[in-house]
Amino acid sequence: MARVTTTKTAPKAAAKAPKAVSTGTNNGNNGNNGSSVAASPRKTPWRQVTNEERHQMIQFAAYMKAQNRGFAGGDAFQDWINAEREVDAWLKSQNKASQA
Repeated sequence: MARVTTTKTAPKAAAKAPKAVSTGTNNGNNGNNGSSVAASPRKTPWRQVTNEERHQMIQFAAYMKAQNRGFAGGDAFQDWINAEREVDAWLKSQNKASQA
């Protein structure tokens, strides 16, 4: 029977995370000098979201509206309509920003 030998290879080096960039806003909370966002080394190309992704985004936004009012009162249909408008406006703004 032939003897099989294996060799271990060194793991690949992990990609370095982008540097954090301060937004420069100081809200005075806990000595925080501003929020940090990751600097993108290049623009990520815009991709259309699928109908299923859009539906999930609207569903989540409508749920959050109901949760924020403690699930008391309100109108689930109106929450959905408002969430739909907000998600569509956000998607439109992201599309414009990626084309600039």
